[in-house]
Amino acid sequence: MIGYIGSGIHLQRSIEKYGYENFKREVLEYSEDRSTLIDREISLITKEMLSDELCMNIKSGGIGGFTDEMRHNSHISRVEKTKNDPVYREFVSKLAKQRALSVTPQGREKCSSVLREKYKDEDFKKSQLEHRKLGSIKSWEPEAREKRAKNRQNKIDSGWVFVYDKLNRKRKFISPIEIEKFINNGWVICQSKIREVTVTC
Repeated sequence: MIGYIGSGIHLQRSIEKYGYENFKREVLEYSEDRSTLIDREISLITKEMLSDELCMNIKSGGIGGFTDEMRHNSHISRVEKTKNDPVYREFVSKLAKQRALSVTPQGREKCSSVLREKYKDEDFKKSQLEHRKLGSIKSWEPEAREKRAKNRQNKIDSGWVFVYDKLNRKRKFISPIEIEKFINNGWVICQSKIREVTVTC
């Protein structure tokens, strides 16, 4: 993954403390599939390595520090914090920009090359297309559409508004804490019917 340096809790806390620019990612090798990758991680991340005070791993290789449920809850928590905490949102934005700048042209080409090779495999290509198709179908199911409408209505009830940039002909749905910034940059608030969630810009 381009710009990805690791997701371990110890590593993330160290990045927040010392800055992303003080960390370096080095790819030791590439694996053909996840099963091979897990086997290699088991052989590399040993209990002896975990005893090293500089080691960022919290479990032996191949196990993973988070369960799926823990990972999901952590993701939801970060999403909510990004929405509601402007200081944290600025930190995330800065981190993303630093990661983007750290990616070299050679790194991008390497990732593109690996992906192109993967797509030469018809089974892989078919699985990706099926995954996209399934995601598209599910997004239009009544339950999914109702959930999106409910989430949007909840946001509108809490003060979210549509704003419009006449110069670039762009529209955004923004939170109350962002309104002043957009207005100062020339955006205008759209007239909307709160309950029907219809917008006129």
